[in-house]
Amino acid sequence: MAVPTFLKKILRPIRETTLRLATSRVGVRRLVNGAAFRVDARTRLSFPEVHDAGVVSAYTRRLTTGSTSWNIGANVGVHVLQMARLVGPTGRVVAFEPNPLAAALLRKNVELNGFSGWVSIVEIAIGEQNGTTEFFLAGAEPMGRAQHPNPLLSGAHTISVPVRTINDVLQEFEQTPDCVVIDIEGLEIGALLAADRLLASEPFPLLLLELHPNAWTLFGHSRQDLEHLLKRYRLRVEPLSGQADPLSDYGQVLIAPERIDPPE
Repeated sequence: MAVPTFLKKILRPIRETTLRLATSRVGVRRLVNGAAFRVDARTRLSFPEVHDAGVVSAYTRRLTTGSTSWNIGANVGVHVLQMARLVGPTGRVVAFEPNPLAAALLRKNVELNGFSGWVSIVEIAIGEQNGTTEFFLAGAEPMGRAQHPNPLLSGAHTISVPVRTINDVLQEFEQTPDCVVIDIEGLEIGALLAADRLLASEPFPLLLLELHPNAWTLFGHSRQDLEHLLKRYRLRVEPLSGQADPLSDYGQVLIAPERIDPPE
């Protein structure tokens, strides 16, 4: 007999609380892109069996034991845990997450997998200039966004969060990471406009972004701004999630130096 909808709504929070309490010390097992992790039960739906396959495939090929990787917009850690497994105790993963609720769950997930020794969590937003900004969030939902509410996120409220530029953070860390993954819900162009140190670095890091073209105008940015940056630093864009036009369609991309063909 099917359980009535109203009864499901009553039982769901009871079930969730019971699961969380029963697994608080060991987490629940999740298999993501072929790798097994233990995560806080409240975050289990953020760890699907297949996630951002093109992005993960790219950094799996690049990252090795001892590598350094950044995840800007880390949320509860689906990329952080995969990166941490790849770089190992001699490597380093830096996770940037301004939402304190998501950052707390991210920290728990890192601890559950024994990765705390080489994962750093920095609770800031990355943007076009240093300062503070409003951040719109609804719990630890991954679509939280700075400056403007995400229409796909219901019930959002605001908090004030610190903002720093990639240039500023790079100066502090004094080392260009081997890989940078950025997913900040439409603020990616602003982050790159203040990332000269990164875009001009040699060797060039593996740079992977989730692009949100439909949100760029909210922040005063455009496709032309990104095209100008690519031209200035002689960079190219490769789609990773099947986009016909990676600069107009939502999806993940790889940004890399232009290929230089050998002389004939």
